Formats: sequence, C-alpha cells, structure tokens
Amino acid sequence: MTDDRNKQDGNRNKFDDHDRNKWDNKKKKWDNDRNKWDNDKRKWDNDKRKWDNDRKKRNNKKHGKEYNKWYTAYMKWFNMYIKWLGGYNKFYGDYNRYY
Repeated sequence: MTDDRNKQDGNRNKFDDHDRNKWDNKKKKWDNDRNKWDNDKRKWDNDKRKWDNDRKKRNNKKHGKEYNKWYTAYMKWFNMYIKWLGGYNKFYGDYNRYY
C-alpha cells in the first residue's frame, strides 16, 4: 500500500516510518542535549560573573581602587615620604591640602 506522503514528495520519505521515528528521536535527544549544555553554560557564566564581582569587591574592600597589597604598601610608604618632604602642598598646591 502506497503512502500519500510518498506522492507529495518522493525525496522526503526515502526511509520507512521506523527509520523516520528513529531519526526524530535522535534529533530530539540532540536538541535536549544542546539545551542542557546551553543551560550549563549559562549557569557557569553566571557563576563566573558572581566570582568576578566577589573578587572585585574583595580587591576594592580597603578604600577606593587599591589593586593589591603591593600597591597598598607602596602607596603607604610613598605617602609617608611625601609627608616627610613637607606634605602634598609641595607637589599639588592647595588642592590636596586636606587629603
């Protein structure tokens, strides 16, 4: 018995129904896998964003943008040196008098 779908398009149904269902199930499985992977990637991206924000907050915790402890120590000694030389006034004028 001929299938009406074979009359419409001979190319479309070169497999029998069993093979077509098998192919559809495979495609469904692949789509589900891809959706799962996309969700995993989204989750990982969100985790990375969260960790990056946490790291930024941790790095900026002291005050302002002090990138790491070496920069903090350097600025501490540099400010002590400037105070020993006579304050910010010598370098920056009156603008930084109170900082």
